[in-house]
Amino acid sequence: LTLFWFTDFQTHFYSLSGTPAQPLKFMIDTGTKNTWVTSSTCATDACLVHTGFDKQKSSSLTPADKPPNKVDFGPWGEMEVDYVHDISHLDLESEKRLDQRPLTELCTQEILIMLATNYSGEQFKNLLADGGMAIPSEFDEKATALPHALKNGGITKFEVCSFYTDPVMGTGVCRMGALDINRFDENTVQWIETKPNSDFSYLWCVELDEFTCNGSVVDIGTGKGFNLALDTGSSFFKGSNDVITKITNAIEGSGLQRLSRVLHSKEDLHKYPTLELNIAGTNYELTPEQYFFKVGNRWELGFQVMNGLPPDMLLAGSIFLDTVYCAFIREEEGVVLLAQPKSTSQSFNIGGTNWINSYDSKLYI
Repeated sequence: LTLFWFTDFQTHFYSLSGTPAQPLKFMIDTGTKNTWVTSSTCATDACLVHTGFDKQKSSSLTPADKPPNKVDFGPWGEMEVDYVHDISHLDLESEKRLDQRPLTELCTQEILIMLATNYSGEQFKNLLADGGMAIPSEFDEKATALPHALKNGGITKFEVCSFYTDPVMGTGVCRMGALDINRFDENTVQWIETKPNSDFSYLWCVELDEFTCNGSVVDIGTGKGFNLALDTGSSFFKGSNDVITKITNAIEGSGLQRLSRVLHSKEDLHKYPTLELNIAGTNYELTPEQYFFKVGNRWELGFQVMNGLPPDMLLAGSIFLDTVYCAFIREEEGVVLLAQPKSTSQSFNIGGTNWINSYDSKLYI
């Protein structure tokens, strides 16, 4: 099962939930264990900028056997939620299967969802999506994670979620249940066991051996025990104040003159150093064009302080993950596959039956 999304430094896709279908925008998020969506009853400033799901309008919704609760989202804060079961699918009105069979026979899956009735804060407010589809590394008995629900429902055989981004086309593909061997260089494959963090057991953490700037090691404590958390729900690199300060100081101090974190001309990117992340003996290079991101008419350095993260962790978002083919595989233990992607300037075409809705979200089976 394969979903397409547009890349704008957050991995997300459009889906429709409930019966009749309500259009919503979801992150595909390896940085959480909770599948959630904004409720139409939430009236905070952070909620009102998003589309809310109206449970009163869905005939397929059923209450879950769990009372309302406050859920901890770590450094982001808390969220008050109601637990419900409902289905997610693509737009039934604008799509027809080629043989005219109902689309729901193949792409509808019931899942446990948290309806967020109250949340606040700038981090939630600035999300591009209305909710998140969880892809956690730990076992999920209640099937709040989409890959687990798909496996339990018999749609896929394996809990696999893989990501490929085409920077030329500005689009990406997320495949669940299988790898796509046509999208990565088999000679560059790394299979890396995850290293669970006691404070954030749901994160996909691998060991970061070194972080270098312009060929020099940045002393952020890398080596045995230092975690690189791979988070498709984040855009930037994030870490404690100490970790981010050391990295940004190394970048800004690498030139003949002190460099800036904000640029007003793309031409100035050539003044900035190349960064390298050494993961399990392999170096992954990031150019300034990759670790800066464009905001309006300026370019900003893609490193942010995130209070609440431990001092031995650097969280890597789409700025890094968009440069590699990556797969998150959960069986007995979590395993991450990293590989160099195959470049393409052609439209995605996996073959088989497909649908596309008015939001340009696509499904191939």
